[in-house]
Amino acid sequence: MDIFQLTKGKSPLVGLALGGGGLRGAAHIGVLKTLQSEGIVPDFLAGTSAGSVIAGLFATGYTPEEIESLLSAVTPGELWDPALGRGFLLLLGLTGFLPLDTTFSPRWIPHLPLGLLKGEKLERLLLKVTRNQYFHQLRLPLAVVATELNTGAEVIFCSPQTREKLASRLPGRIFITNQPLGVALRASTAIPGIFFPKQVGNRLLVDGGLKNNVPAVIVKAWGTRVVLAVDLEFASQRDDRIGNFLEVMIQTTDIMGQTITDLQLAGAADYVLYPQIYDMSLLALDKIPDAIKRGAQVTAAALPEIKDLIQRAQALP
Repeated sequence: MDIFQLTKGKSPLVGLALGGGGLRGAAHIGVLKTLQSEGIVPDFLAGTSAGSVIAGLFATGYTPEEIESLLSAVTPGELWDPALGRGFLLLLGLTGFLPLDTTFSPRWIPHLPLGLLKGEKLERLLLKVTRNQYFHQLRLPLAVVATELNTGAEVIFCSPQTREKLASRLPGRIFITNQPLGVALRASTAIPGIFFPKQVGNRLLVDGGLKNNVPAVIVKAWGTRVVLAVDLEFASQRDDRIGNFLEVMIQTTDIMGQTITDLQLAGAADYVLYPQIYDMSLLALDKIPDAIKRGAQVTAAALPEIKDLIQRAQALP
């Protein structure tokens, strides 16, 4: 059966929601590789945090192989712009990175930074690789999820056309349609405490995973008949080697969001892929190829069921 021939004249048929999970998000590349090899190309994409980056690059026009090359070429130095200052040093002291007596004096009260990294380098990189495109210029329609820090509202970056389709079906969300994709990805990946929140207008935005870590609800609301989702789950470590406060922060955020994710997926996704990557820490760049391979393997095993879903959706009037 040639799935491409089935889907070519039927839109919107397949939608794909890619979830957050740090570097484990490389698994999304493997998912896209396998789907594309079978001729299954999503009509609509939604992504959160790491998932927003992969979805955004794919919607821009990169192939999965090109995304893999881009990701493998990134070095920590391209992202490292620490918020140095007394507050930063105190935070390092309180978390055991520096002797506390060298960082704190009762004679001054430090102004703690909004995060460990400013995120300016990350934003420049994201704007560059997405070619400064806006959502209405993308090859595929896309929604990117962030969270408004002051109000806790879910924020959806998208094109004006996508907003028209989603707004009435997703009440209570904030839609932003006048920002380039790179800015949206920067906001969606602003892990609280690690990256500075992203200021957009009068809104302070952080990681979309706080509200909607696997945005299958958005894909369903857009009108796709088959909603596929990739959930990287919360367990970035299962070997008792959570070694620093950065990993503690990410793990804690993921744990808090998993129950919400499970409930959202139950009502929105037709099929959920679980790559089950549990031994990949925050900076484990060397494990990216394994994560990609795992995403491809899980998708390949699910292809019979995915194809069946597509066939049944095609048969509906």
